[in-house]
Amino acid sequence: MWTKGRTHFMLLGVRHRSFRFILPVPLFVFYDLLWSLNDLVELGTRAFPRQKLPGIIMRSLMNILQELRQIGPWQLMAVSFGDSRISIDFK
Repeated sequence: MWTKGRTHFMLLGVRHRSFRFILPVPLFVFYDLLWSLNDLVELGTRAFPRQKLPGIIMRSLMNILQELRQIGPWQLMAVSFGDSRISIDFK
């Protein structure tokens, strides 16, 4: 059975005529950011117990990021217009 590896980077690519730029963004940066925001949301939930929606949203975002990492390499978007191209890939 063929299994894909985990996704570790989001590649933001821009190409215009002879200019080409690719920025690799490690996914663990987003994961660490979500963990930090989750701590702040948890503090807010303890201060205001009726507000449970932010905690639910944060858990959902963290689950989505975990699922994106499990999928393996894939392309989110690729837009071409004239000589230019913008793409977002997960590799």
